[in-house]
Amino acid sequence: MRSKWFNTPWVAILVSTVIALAGCYMDFADIISSVNFLYSLGMLLEFASFLWLRRKMPSIDRPFRVPMGLPGLIIMCLIPSVFLVYVMAVATRTVYMSHHKMKVELTGGTFCGTAKSE
Repeated sequence: MRSKWFNTPWVAILVSTVIALAGCYMDFADIISSVNFLYSLGMLLEFASFLWLRRKMPSIDRPFRVPMGLPGLIIMCLIPSVFLVYVMAVATRTVYMSHHKMKVELTGGTFCGTAKSE
């Protein structure tokens, strides 16, 4: 949904503001742990999409191709993935609770049928 005056995504700006304000009440260690947790999730998704695309569309044009077969790529992605899962596992309880709460709040409208259908 966009603003009529400035054509800005005001709902996204509002959600970002609320998340930033919620982060202000966390101590510094929890903020760093939250950033590491989110970064780890993003990297795991990148590794998964990299491997999926190599398996499903091996001949697609791309600017650069990693010169390895699928088994080598799996091993290449597995090593940092183990570290990323470790980083996520040692996150504090506050980080788990805040990310679970955000996940429920941000996806609640989609799964509860309150999302606007066009």
